[in-house]
Amino acid sequence: PEKSKGWDFGVEQDLFKNRVVLGATYFRNDFKDLIQYEMDQGYINIAKAKTEGVELFSLVNPIDDLTVRINYTYTDTEDKTTGETLIRRPKNKFGLDLNYHFLKKGNANLGVIYVGKRDDKDFSISPPIRVKLDPYTLVNMAASYDITKNFQLFGRVENLLNKEYEEVKGYGTPGLSFFGGIKLSF
Repeated sequence: PEKSKGWDFGVEQDLFKNRVVLGATYFRNDFKDLIQYEMDQGYINIAKAKTEGVELFSLVNPIDDLTVRINYTYTDTEDKTTGETLIRRPKNKFGLDLNYHFLKKGNANLGVIYVGKRDDKDFSISPPIRVKLDPYTLVNMAASYDITKNFQLFGRVENLLNKEYEEVKGYGTPGLSFFGGIKLSF
């Protein structure tokens, strides 16, 4: 079984009558027998590993119905046995989220996510070799409207720019995708 010890320390400050919120958190996790999946071996344990980094965010309400959130995460990882970074964990990740409430019953959201370079393994080669996965940016949109207090219409578009990217080497991800539906609550 995997064991870990972790801690984090953060601060958050409201400014301008809660129109702006700033936050920062430092985190660290130390793992013993970290579970990881290797295609050629199945599940394995990494004897000792660590992750540490910082998360920063800013939340701004420029007008009553609009919220803008920006966040950034820097993560440093290490397999303590090999000295290499852990696979599939980006050093840099950014996010931007715009959320707008309209007509008292509607909500629209635009989200942008940037995931930086990260190591992975190419299992199409024997023996597998370490490779870098390209960074990618995704743009997503969502909207909902409350017809009544018990009936809502909603929809979302994921990967609006139809970006080709890989979260895992050799495994494709969905292109432009549409979802929608109704929500009934009692």
